Amino acid sequence: MEITIPTNEEIETRIATLIAETELAAFATVSADGLPHNSCLHLAGIGTTMYFSSWQYARKYTHIKNNSNVSIELHTDLPGGFADRDKMKSLQITGKASYVTDLEEMDAVIQANYAQHSFLKEFDVLSSFKRVLTGAIPLEKIRQRIIRVDPVEALYTDNSVFFMWRNMISFDQDGHVSEMKPYPGDLPSGVPAMEE
Repeated sequence: MEITIPTNEEIETRIATLIAETELAAFATVSADGLPHNSCLHLAGIGTTMYFSSWQYARKYTHIKNNSNVSIELHTDLPGGFADRDKMKSLQITGKASYVTDLEEMDAVIQANYAQHSFLKEFDVLSSFKRVLTGAIPLEKIRQRIIRVDPVEALYTDNSVFFMWRNMISFDQDGHVSEMKPYPGDLPSGVPAMEE
């Protein structure tokens, strides 16, 4: 069977699709004493940029204000369990977090959330942001914040290429895949390493 390795552009599309199709992700921040703190958060994506919401009293809010380095893990759900392992895709991202203050970006994030998560029609956790957008209340007066995560690098696994196909992905400042390298020592026997 011939193996076709995806291009950078194809990888970027696959990553953006995985982000858009994922409801929950593990989101890790770093405390002031250098310890990791992990949360499970709802995720919305616009391209390879990821968005989460948080309360200002949450630990992650303070962690991000002091250290913008974050790590996120997300993966496909496999309804058939191990039998569907050939469809598994996962992403372990290191990125830079910031808080969204631009109203146009905030509106785009809200729309992406509604498009990606139908439960928001019944349980709207973004209603305070909608009040900010209409001018009913200033952003400084609400206790929620939208977190933007710009990817820096990632370990991307895609078993649809071949089982355990993993690559290190680098992103440029606009969130585009700029480089892809095989994960060191992870190629199955008989599969040649890609030339640089």
